[in-house]
Amino acid sequence: MPSRSNAALIYYTAGLPSTVSAGSPLLFGNIAYPFNGSYSLGSSSGISFGITPAHNGLFSEENNNGIEWAAGPGIGGTALLYNGNILKFANGSSISAGSASNWTSSDPGFAQDGQAGNWNAGGSGFAGLRYNAGAGNYFYGWVEMNYNAAADTVTVSRFAFQDVANIAAPTSIPEPGQVAASLLLLGGIGGYVAWKRRQNNRPSVQTA
Repeated sequence: MPSRSNAALIYYTAGLPSTVSAGSPLLFGNIAYPFNGSYSLGSSSGISFGITPAHNGLFSEENNNGIEWAAGPGIGGTALLYNGNILKFANGSSISAGSASNWTSSDPGFAQDGQAGNWNAGGSGFAGLRYNAGAGNYFYGWVEMNYNAAADTVTVSRFAFQDVANIAAPTSIPEPGQVAASLLLLGGIGGYVAWKRRQNNRPSVQTA
């Protein structure tokens, strides 16, 4: 069994936040595996995934490359939600195998006509992610975003993955001091830094 005490949650923030309008994809790509904080925003190579706002809805990009989304069942007759409606998680949630009845890479929809975890209600939320590493092993994570249904835009703030397989990923925002320290030590958001575990044995944090 993996040890939670050895896990680190890696935050990816370079080039973010970024806002995209309906019909224009926002790709997250070229994520290094094993997860070490290296990636290129907008690349379709490597471990990549993305989102595209559509009229009154969102859907994941094709070619998720091993990335699966936490979703509910598909809804027949709805083009955006046919392959599943992506769930919306609040800050302080925990993304793990039991977070969804359906984990899918088949381009599920985020929102349509008020469906899909109330994304249409607006405000920031978290979509659960996991990377399928094979042999029943998954690296859990999330992407934080704000969907504006009226404007058909979405703003992505950051995303994160655990660097140890089969460990839950808490939806949390890095403390300002952690980000500032990573910038001081590494000279830019493009790097990452591991943080000592706190006394309550929460995972350490890395910032990319």
